[in-house]
Amino acid sequence: MEGEVNSSTVRDDLVTTYGGVYEQLKMHNGIIGDLDIKSAIDEPNPKTWTQAMTSNNRQFWLKAAYDEITTIAKMRVFKLSRDIPKDRKALSAKWVWAVRRSAVTGKIERFKARWVARGDLQRKGLDYKETFAPVASLITLRILLALAAVMGLEIDQMDVVSAFLNGLIDTLFFLKQPEGFRLDDSVCELHRSIYGLCQSARAWYDILNEVVQCLGFKRLTADLVVWIKTIDGNLQFIIAHVDDLLNGGRATEVKEVKEHLGKFFKLKDMASVKVFIGMNIARDRIKRIIYIDQAHYGKAMLSRYGMSECNPISIPMQPGEKISSNPECI
Repeated sequence: MEGEVNSSTVRDDLVTTYGGVYEQLKMHNGIIGDLDIKSAIDEPNPKTWTQAMTSNNRQFWLKAAYDEITTIAKMRVFKLSRDIPKDRKALSAKWVWAVRRSAVTGKIERFKARWVARGDLQRKGLDYKETFAPVASLITLRILLALAAVMGLEIDQMDVVSAFLNGLIDTLFFLKQPEGFRLDDSVCELHRSIYGLCQSARAWYDILNEVVQCLGFKRLTADLVVWIKTIDGNLQFIIAHVDDLLNGGRATEVKEVKEHLGKFFKLKDMASVKVFIGMNIARDRIKRIIYIDQAHYGKAMLSRYGMSECNPISIPMQPGEKISSNPECI
């Protein structure tokens, strides 16, 4: 890689190896501080590292990749190793690139790079065991939202940053070093899960369940990603949909839950819930009513299929259309 520096850093300290070396690389490539997002060019997302590094937005993609590697390093997801058992091999991973846009204006807000394992190359029973990870039931979600509205509870939303990196790996697993960041011919021995692995969602769910139950919450048997607790008759609940969490209860209790989870995970506090798993959530506190809709999803579908400017009609067909009973006309 252009600008590569000496990688003789202490190898048993991942933060040193993947922190100090890459800070030098960032300086070499002129990536210091935040880039001006207004100068970004609106173009299709790259499919490969080469495409990203030759695009008009090279500096933005490069910074996004550095941010991803920095997060992996700080969380000590893997260590570099040369000792691979004979029955194992280092699988490959790839970079996945995405642009996050404003839901209101559609303008570019940030560039995101994710280092994703090739889970399709894993071997069941050797590279992974359990893969099942539950998701929230919409019925349970609506019931708890209704209870929160009637009882006047706060409902705050939290996003767990790089959630899957928190999961622990229960098998010996190796990956090739990330493209663009290869220091030598060693491989990555995983301690934690990364995106793309068959067991990543399960590993994340296991660690989340353990942390939440430490707060005294009880997991519902009918919905495994919903946890309930009552104190003096006051309801508290946590709902998880992968890395999106809803935290319901009285204001002081909601704050305590955030502080507790923040000791284990890096959280983005999104305050009162506005949008959750694709649904708009609005609230009338005076009438104690919560409204749910998917209007933005409908608009997105119309835009996707070029029908944003279409006129609504009262029936699902053209007025005056002649209907024939002849099968050949169908």
